[in-house]
Amino acid sequence: MKVALKKFIAVFVACFLVNFSACHTFAFQGMKLYRNREYHFSIEIPEYLQYATPRGPNIKMVAAIKDFSMNIIVKPEPSVEYSTDEILSEIYSEQMQYMERNFNAKILEAGIISIPQTRVLYCGYRARYDYPRETFFLTGYCFQFIRHRQAFCITYLVEPGKENLYKEAIIDSISSFVDETDFY
Repeated sequence: MKVALKKFIAVFVACFLVNFSACHTFAFQGMKLYRNREYHFSIEIPEYLQYATPRGPNIKMVAAIKDFSMNIIVKPEPSVEYSTDEILSEIYSEQMQYMERNFNAKILEAGIISIPQTRVLYCGYRARYDYPRETFFLTGYCFQFIRHRQAFCITYLVEPGKENLYKEAIIDSISSFVDETDFY
């Protein structure tokens, strides 16, 4: 009985260590700096992401690996200089209607937060994508804000069930956003 219990404990500990190290593979890796001179901002992204060719006129950066991606969209916003809670609430309302209509999105969490010198609309959601040959789900983390008449949308997409692998990287990345307008 004691031998069986010791084997069980040894196997449990081994499985725990393997799963723990797998879950934290990315958390202990570093960040690399992405700098956009056209729109005067920089942001750190996880070093394991590989840059990809942006598709679309407003997408300024795409970086991804198999089950995690990040993109930055920048659009001119001539009528507004900076984010306010009222403006972000309007953006949230419009965005949720679009997501519910087009992707059957379920909101996981949402709110207005602060990153240095900026009010930011944060939204976590799970969306369903229906294509002719397949249907799949993605968890999205979206950060939207306006700085110097530029509307920024920084989005992270993760396969469901793998959110905890990348949560720390998302937090570190979005908190590293720097508006470099005054540096030029």
